[in-house]
Amino acid sequence: MKSFKVTRVSHASFASSLSILLCAAVISSCGSSKDSKKSGTPTIGSTTGAPPNGHTNDGVPQTSTPPGQVPQSSNCLPQSTGANGAPVGTEPAAPIGRVSVSPSSGNNSSSTNPTESGTSTPDFKNSKVITTGGKLGDLNYTSASDDGLMEAFRMNASGVGAEQQKLNKNIAQAILGARLLKSGSDMSLDIALNEGSVPKIVRLKATTDGNKMKLSLLSSTADSEFQGGFLKCLEASCEDAYAKIKVEGGYARIIFRTTNMNNNFRIQEKITDADFTKWTSYIYNTIQGTSTTATIASVRASSYEVLNGKASMGVQLLTNDKEAFSLATPLLAPEVGTALSVAATKYADPSVNYNLPGTGGKSFILSKLVQAVSLTKNNGQGAVELKLSIGTGAIWMVLSRVPKVTMTPADVKAFEATFPQAF
Repeated sequence: MKSFKVTRVSHASFASSLSILLCAAVISSCGSSKDSKKSGTPTIGSTTGAPPNGHTNDGVPQTSTPPGQVPQSSNCLPQSTGANGAPVGTEPAAPIGRVSVSPSSGNNSSSTNPTESGTSTPDFKNSKVITTGGKLGDLNYTSASDDGLMEAFRMNASGVGAEQQKLNKNIAQAILGARLLKSGSDMSLDIALNEGSVPKIVRLKATTDGNKMKLSLLSSTADSEFQGGFLKCLEASCEDAYAKIKVEGGYARIIFRTTNMNNNFRIQEKITDADFTKWTSYIYNTIQGTSTTATIASVRASSYEVLNGKASMGVQLLTNDKEAFSLATPLLAPEVGTALSVAATKYADPSVNYNLPGTGGKSFILSKLVQAVSLTKNNGQGAVELKLSIGTGAIWMVLSRVPKVTMTPADVKAFEATFPQAF
């Protein structure tokens, strides 16, 4: 049994009598059409509306949004923060106990290089947030890794002529969502484009072409013309990859990442209602190595980030008794700091929008107990904090990427030097 230590810390300077504790958890996760193009006048970027939400018959909110798109909250401004970085008016958390667990490798981990997660938890302080160049109001869309690839792409993008830069940004900002889908050895790429009131879907097939994969059109509901592109795997499993596509004369780059996540929890203290207790029992059982199937089996995340455009992350938590809790969050951060408050969305089946497993045969009891989810911290390097409102209390999930070896920006530069720059 793993050791577990809890120390309570009072915060008398706050009016609230509630206190929050850090539950010593470092749970490292294992893996577990339309007809072809229509004719017409391209209308990329004509609106910014998102389709309405729906619900599945299991009671878990399910969006009808295009691949990778997350409905945006109307209140997407960062909260004011105090000297300690906590939102003003809320109780700060105190890190008081930790358990170190070595990550396990999963079914898709042949190319990963998990390292001992140690006892550290992301503190989100003094982080260099890596941005895509896209914005939502006063917030910036961010990367999901510190591998330097987005920064290199942004630098390269500034080196082309002004007219080409304009075309490139137009297509980047018209991309509402993207999903790289792996099914055995087959790979496809779905892109949702903003063309009028209803997002249009472009589906591309990836086929081996030397040291990259050529993208060809499978189907499209868009009027905008797909003019070619490629997909480059960044590691052997191709769960991390990037695409460069050309649409209506503009080039867009999209980075995809799917990885195991280290998971730390902060749990609000002195909450005793049944819904909250049920959720926390899974956390405590996992930390303490309790002999039960009511434990967390894995947490994985899949993300996309568009150069000069949107970025989003899907997260899937699975338990050993076949529970599934899935959500999606836009990857956003304020100009200064890492604290914010942005609504996230629960999903019954995240495979609709992300490169995550389907949830057929799973139960959604835990998911239904979560009343709301929000992104409360994002360091723009792959670590996020998500607040789960459950019953009368809250649980915070702090997620960070399990490291894996991928191509470096220098590797990517050398690769692209081997073929014509038309693509």
